[in-house]
Amino acid sequence: MSDNEENTVYSGTYLVNPVPASSVGKNWFVALKGFPCRIIDMSTYDSKIHFVGIDIFTSKKYEEICPDNHNLDVPDVNRTDYSLLDIKEGFLNLLTSKGETKNNLKLPEGEIGDQIKQMFDEGKDVVISVLSAMGLEGVVAFKEAVGK
Repeated sequence: MSDNEENTVYSGTYLVNPVPASSVGKNWFVALKGFPCRIIDMSTYDSKIHFVGIDIFTSKKYEEICPDNHNLDVPDVNRTDYSLLDIKEGFLNLLTSKGETKNNLKLPEGEIGDQIKQMFDEGKDVVISVLSAMGLEGVVAFKEAVGK
């Protein structure tokens, strides 16, 4: 087992790596209030660090203050691209790189969902980017496939 695997722990049902708060910087992914966030601002005072982050799935802002010698949970965040095959009953039918289908992601609400649907309805090949962290998944971006 590697040192990294020895330091990896389960927090609830997901894997996180404890990292000293003093080594975390802007744009890091950390769990704030139990939610996977990207750090957008931080400040230090009296041996404490004030972290401000944006939830990577909901864009909700979270803040947390912790001593600089305590650990923060750093979740494993992955980004995966899928080809959009269909949209049925509000769910995306996606094709994985292994040729399997994935049908458990909802078409996002709002502008991003409207744009995905419009491109698909226009017959364009769409690539959907999905972030996964802490047992959650969400569509974060899309683009027209090139080279087809």
